[in-house]
Amino acid sequence: MSEFGEVAGPLATGENLFSFQEVRNLLRYGGMRSDRDILQFDCALSYGLPDYMRTLDLLRGHGWSWRQVHPHGGHQMSLYLAAGLGLGGNESYPRVFQPFGGFAMLARSEPHRAGLCQA
Repeated sequence: MSEFGEVAGPLATGENLFSFQEVRNLLRYGGMRSDRDILQFDCALSYGLPDYMRTLDLLRGHGWSWRQVHPHGGHQMSLYLAAGLGLGGNESYPRVFQPFGGFAMLARSEPHRAGLCQA
């Protein structure tokens, strides 16, 4: 417990962690709680998909569900990885973070949801 007391609700962090080693240190020393906290590693900055997958496997080995991972970045890469890997969600900023920002022409979005439409 810190001098400020324990936070009961979920915390979200990780958007500035890029490597497997940084995530491992967060899990070891950061006091994150696998039963409620959210992890937001930016897949576009994580040294590629193989290292991102290695990080997800590390999380699973520490009792975390991939549903607690919400990639940071607000770009299409995060959206497609979240959907394809069954992650908990991701941030979306349709008009920023170019060249990866925005949504594909065939994307349909609703508040708190995004999906692909059939052409």
